[in-house]
Amino acid sequence: MGIDMSNAISGKQDTKEGTGIMHRKQTELSEEKYVNSHSEELYELLIRLAKIPAPTGREERRAAFCRDWLTGQGAGGVFTDRAGNVVYPYHVREGKPLVIFMAHMDVVFPDLTELPLYERDGRVFCPGVGDDTANLAVLLMTAKFVAENRPDTGEYGFLLVCGVGEEGLGNLKGAREICAEYAEQTEAFYAFDLTMDSYTARAVGSLRYRISVQAQGGHSFHCFGNTNANVVLSRLILNLYQISVPGRGKTTYNVGIISGGTSVNTIAEHAEALYEIRSDEAADLEEMKQRFFETVQACEEAFRNDAAGIPEREESGRETAGIPEREESGRGTARISEQEECGRKTGRSRKAPVQINIELIGSRPCETEVDRKKRKQLFDQVEQAVKRVTGKVPEPVLCSTDCNIPLSLGIPSVCVGTCRGAGAHTREEYIERDSLADGLRIALELLRPYTANQEALPKCKMYDRSNNGKEGICHE
Repeated sequence: MGIDMSNAISGKQDTKEGTGIMHRKQTELSEEKYVNSHSEELYELLIRLAKIPAPTGREERRAAFCRDWLTGQGAGGVFTDRAGNVVYPYHVREGKPLVIFMAHMDVVFPDLTELPLYERDGRVFCPGVGDDTANLAVLLMTAKFVAENRPDTGEYGFLLVCGVGEEGLGNLKGAREICAEYAEQTEAFYAFDLTMDSYTARAVGSLRYRISVQAQGGHSFHCFGNTNANVVLSRLILNLYQISVPGRGKTTYNVGIISGGTSVNTIAEHAEALYEIRSDEAADLEEMKQRFFETVQACEEAFRNDAAGIPEREESGRETAGIPEREESGRGTARISEQEECGRKTGRSRKAPVQINIELIGSRPCETEVDRKKRKQLFDQVEQAVKRVTGKVPEPVLCSTDCNIPLSLGIPSVCVGTCRGAGAHTREEYIERDSLADGLRIALELLRPYTANQEALPKCKMYDRSNNGKEGICHE
């Protein structure tokens, strides 16, 4: 009579599953205890952080605070990289898969003095408090949890990053540096940004240009008829807004800043504008780029044929205005001498060519091919984590975040918010104070699958730069 081993095997499996469930519950209890005992500290940390000015490119004061704070909490090996990111590596080893958690330090506001902060009706108001200071505070408290509890991460290493250069013309400087250094090891990339009612389902790429117009200029009376850079730029902007956008994805364009001229009595020699194209489709972004340059070229050529861009004067204008006509010889002599004098002062003839120069000042890539199954697992994980904490499922949105860089390399990535609030990119921006604890709970939920004895997300092949990021097929 043979021995039936099925019950023995089943018993071992039941024991293993039971141990896993017990460990998971212990971890959840530990996390909840940490949140409850540190929620006031999280709030106080936010207040201190939010006041520290950190315009893009000038994050050094906030970076110094983050570095010193992390070291003071027992985080080992904290360092500042070449880009200015503050990095806390945990169980990072060469060849070991990495999970990256990142929040950016910079804000859109140029202030170099303490940012104004006040509280009212359970809300904390401060420029940049939600984008991205609250998320940064949650990241720091998550790092403190790791430093204090020393979780067993098994085969994974963690990289917790306080990033630079996410906003505006920072061009995702911090994320670029992290991915340049760690892309080959990165298993998943999480950015803490936005609010907890949404997460980034698709990266929006962008191209940003400085348009510079150089024209003839001159005195507004004596050189009337010379080419005016403001007129050229205005005509160009009008033409740019006639461009039809492609229809594959969502594509937009915008002229955000215009400047030019010297004074009210000067024909402008120089004018500038900042122009942006955005799209969630790389092909659409490239198509808009071509249409942009074609429009610029057409405008430049048009002004070669019509230098001033204004109608010719009628010779009878003086008579119509009730001003007696001067002798033709006198009038002609006076008009010619004025033009000659203007030409001598400007060093240009009346038909001097217009120059339109284009400078690329910002570029954010669209996403490339990312393993769909692994990406969906990250989306599901985020939705479940937020729903479990708040009772609501976050909405997927299109957005430009630090995730653009890893997604352009084929690395599974997701961006989710860890606070509630409104008014981003305005000086009336606020977050709700009681959302901070929930944000920390969400962050710890996202961290948990990568610790030992948890139900980890399925592994993917390592990203391979030599194969243009196409590797990333999940092992079943």
